[in-house]
Amino acid sequence: MIELLDRQALNYWARRNAEPTSAPDVFHRGPKVCLINGTPPPGATPFPTISKKRGLGPLIGTRTWGA
Repeated sequence: MIELLDRQALNYWARRNAEPTSAPDVFHRGPKVCLINGTPPPGATPFPTISKKRGLGPLIGTRTWGA
């Protein structure tokens, strides 16, 4: 999930009579935040830490138990 959120557009293709497309074609262009619930499922606790280290956006919510 982090890899998908961290993708950037590498190039754009412009063809006649068509909308420009990008490569990769799946990436998020807008601002990002990480919403945190104080009781996440066991495998989700590293997600906010990795999100913060990669600079994806601010963390909003309550502190997790940090396993």
